[in-house]
Amino acid sequence: MKRTREESCSNSSSSSSSSDSLELRQALPVSDGDLGDLSLPPCTPEQYLRRVRQEARSLPDVVCWQEWYTGNAGSEEPPQNTIEETNNNLENHEFDFIHGEVHMEYFRRIRERIIALQEESHSVELPKATDTKAWKSICWSVNDRNQRELCSIDSLPLKEWSCLDHVRCVSLVGLFEEWYRKDCSSLDFQMEEEELTRLVWLFGVLAALQPPLDADTEASIRSLLRHLIVKKRQYESIQTDHQLIDMVQSLIAVICNEFHQGYGVIENRF
Repeated sequence: MKRTREESCSNSSSSSSSSDSLELRQALPVSDGDLGDLSLPPCTPEQYLRRVRQEARSLPDVVCWQEWYTGNAGSEEPPQNTIEETNNNLENHEFDFIHGEVHMEYFRRIRERIIALQEESHSVELPKATDTKAWKSICWSVNDRNQRELCSIDSLPLKEWSCLDHVRCVSLVGLFEEWYRKDCSSLDFQMEEEELTRLVWLFGVLAALQPPLDADTEASIRSLLRHLIVKKRQYESIQTDHQLIDMVQSLIAVICNEFHQGYGVIENRF
C-alpha cells in the first residue's frame, strides 16, 4: 500500500511539473497589420483575425450579466451599466430607430401573412435554390424589367415568399451577401425602384427564414448588416425616396433584433 501511494505521489508530481512547463499559446497567431476599411468585410483571413484581436482587447476582463445586478438592486454599490445602457448613452444616435417597435411590428406582420399563405397551400413556381442566374433576375438584376415586376412596400410578392423553403432562403441570404459585397459601393439614383426591389426581396427572404441557422448563414446576415449600413448612409447623403430609407432601416432593425447580429457592428459604430 505504501509503495502504491509513493508511486501515485511521484506520478502526480511529474504531471504537475509537466503542466507547469506548458505555455499557453495563442490560437491562430497573426502579426500586427492593417485592419482595412472597417465599414467593409475583411479582405483576407489575417485581416479578419486582426479585427477579432482588436475587438477582444477592447472588452473588459470581467463583464457583469444583467441578471446578477437585478438580484442585487438593494445593494449600496450602484450596478454597472449593461451593454445596452451604455449604447443608449452614446452621443451618436444614428441607430436609435433599432430600439423602436415600428420596424419589428411590420416584420412580424409580414411573417404572419407569409405563414398564413403557406397554410393555404399556394403554389408558385420558383427556381431551384442552385439556379443563381434565375434568382438574380428576380431579386437583383435591373436588366429584366419586362420579365419581372418591380416591388415596393405597397406591392409585396407575398405568394412567392410563402413558397420559399428553408434551403432557398439560406441560399438567397448567401447570394444577397455576395451581390451586395460586389456592388455595395455603387449607387445609381436613376434606378431607385430597382434599389427598392432588392431591399424588399431581402426583407421577404428574412421574413420567410426560420431557425435553426448554421454558422455560415449567420455570418452572411452579419455581413449583410454592414453593407446595409453603407446603403443607409448613401441614401441619407442625397435626397431620395423615403421608402428606401424606411426599408433599409427595417432590415437593419430586423437583423439586430430578430437575428441578433448587431453586436460589434452597430454597438461599436464600426
